[in-house]
Amino acid sequence: MTKYQIMWRLLCLSLFMISPYGYTENQLFPSTNESIQFEQKQRLESELIQRNLLEKHNVITVDDTFSKHGQDEICFPVDKIQFVGATQLTSKTQTQLTSPYLKRCLTLGEIHKLTKHVTNYYIEQGFITSQAIIPEQDLSSHHLALQMIEGKIETIEIDNSPERLVHQIFPYQQGKILNLRDIEQGLEQLNRLSSAKYTIDIQPGSQNSYSRIIIHQQGKKWPITGQLNFDNSGMKATGKQLITGGLTVDSPLGFGEQWSASANTDMDGSTSHHNRYIVANVNVPYGYWSYRYQFYRNSTLQPFYASGQQYRYEGKNTNQQFDVSRLIYRDGKQRLTLQGSLKHKNARTQLASQTLSISSPTLTSLSFTPQYSTTLGQGYFTLNPAAEWGISAFGASPDTLAKDSPRSHYRKFSLSSSYQYFFSNGLTYLTSFYSQYSPDNLYGIERISIGGQYSVRGYHEQSLSGNRGGYWRNEINKGIANTAIGQLRFIGALDYGFIASDKYHVEHDTLAGGAVGLSFTGNSLIYSQFLLSKPLHYPSQLKPDNWSAYWSVSFSL
Repeated sequence: MTKYQIMWRLLCLSLFMISPYGYTENQLFPSTNESIQFEQKQRLESELIQRNLLEKHNVITVDDTFSKHGQDEICFPVDKIQFVGATQLTSKTQTQLTSPYLKRCLTLGEIHKLTKHVTNYYIEQGFITSQAIIPEQDLSSHHLALQMIEGKIETIEIDNSPERLVHQIFPYQQGKILNLRDIEQGLEQLNRLSSAKYTIDIQPGSQNSYSRIIIHQQGKKWPITGQLNFDNSGMKATGKQLITGGLTVDSPLGFGEQWSASANTDMDGSTSHHNRYIVANVNVPYGYWSYRYQFYRNSTLQPFYASGQQYRYEGKNTNQQFDVSRLIYRDGKQRLTLQGSLKHKNARTQLASQTLSISSPTLTSLSFTPQYSTTLGQGYFTLNPAAEWGISAFGASPDTLAKDSPRSHYRKFSLSSSYQYFFSNGLTYLTSFYSQYSPDNLYGIERISIGGQYSVRGYHEQSLSGNRGGYWRNEINKGIANTAIGQLRFIGALDYGFIASDKYHVEHDTLAGGAVGLSFTGNSLIYSQFLLSKPLHYPSQLKPDNWSAYWSVSFSL
């Protein structure tokens, strides 16, 4: 065996000892850690979007006042109440609405009260242009007929937009019964675009009981926006100071779709190390459906020293994801969406230009995620359970290794939740939780990681990972100064995370950390944040910095 072969085997052995499969601290490769932190950031942003949608949701007000009528009015015995043209009322609902009025002698005032009661039920369901009326009839048979006038949609128009946008956002709505929930859903899809704000105007149509829906644009902007961000979220070994540039384009094809792309790199300009990623997204709405494709690729490079020699230690991760989601239910307070995803991940780790197979899997998976959000007290609550299964498709690595080796046909279950509460004094409390469980041994890119800006704050360079675990984030936020150029807010955070032990030699460990800092928002064009964080509890072998400072400055162009 040559000297080079001996050295190479020693290098591989030493690298295996610090890999997620041979090191008790369960630390991840830099490229894998970057990929997981990107997913953690997206998870927090997704929960923010869920809460914002609740905050912006229109609440329908219903008139519950009824006119009072004298006791001496003539009454009519009513044994049966029949609905005419009530396509949106089930037999059970009809019984619930009419049962208080049956087998009684009803005055005209009580009959009018019944029609208002039925009309308000329609309005509560979103049918705001429908109403119940009393047609001419003979009540001598003790049968009362209620006529439902169900308002329908004559046309839908969107200002300064092609007809195909109407068909994309409001498919098959023309001629249907007008339901404000359907219109709100389309409005929500349009308002995901950043180039304009859209409002509803409902006007009488040319036919009786028909309405014209006109969607107005307000504050129309250039459909292309840019973002520029500077921060120090990188690692010392791969480049600490980072710059990110992004571009978003609204509906270039006229289907209400949104395209975005961003790129990130360290600012060191070194040939011996780097930290980079690119990400591209396209979101396409279709009524209650949404389709999203994302491409993400990162690359990290750092020197690796062994036996007095320096080698290139390089990691590259490529993730692709296709999501299909549908809003299942919504009302004035809550919403439920079901999402299915197809994911494909390809990881490559190389040392001295040689690929390390055990840390370079190709994984394909299917996941299913119900997404629920609701108003709760003086705040907003989100709950997102998920189940994911690794499958044999698109070149996924086979499970041909030893029994306890990482599996590509894995099972993974997770739960994320958040609650944001608004106090009357302007203080905001945000708590979020994420946990993961798997009965299988996972590759590093599918493991849970704790420690970092998007999990347990206080740990900039260190993290722990495992097949099972969770973290709990807590944050308070309060405005302390309003100026002509923006608002200054105080931030305080306290986080906790744990990695659970399992039969795959992953040891139980916990982390706790805290942070205090300031954020500044300047007229929607600039956002900056400074956090001073400290590790509070950690395993003795981790050895984090006593204090770490995180800063970021973002510009919207």
